[in-house]
Amino acid sequence: MTLLNLCLQVMKASSDDRAALSFSLFDADGSGAMDSAEVMGMLLAGAKDSKTSFAQVHDMIRALDEDGDGTVTIDEFKVCLAPPTTATTH
Repeated sequence: MTLLNLCLQVMKASSDDRAALSFSLFDADGSGAMDSAEVMGMLLAGAKDSKTSFAQVHDMIRALDEDGDGTVTIDEFKVCLAPPTTATTH
């Protein structure tokens, strides 16, 4: 499969499938949850001059971690990918 074909498949995929693919890039050990070390590893792999600190990554994980277990599951990850909702006032 070429990179172009892969890109086309991703573009045609449902939002859930795209979220799962994105999540799997960060979930390096395949545990179903990503932690600060996995996210930091992915950021460093993508940019050798990343200025993101481990503390910043830990804060991002903590912000997404709804159940407080120190990791982000696919369901918690999907929340950050969802379009913002607009509140209506009456």
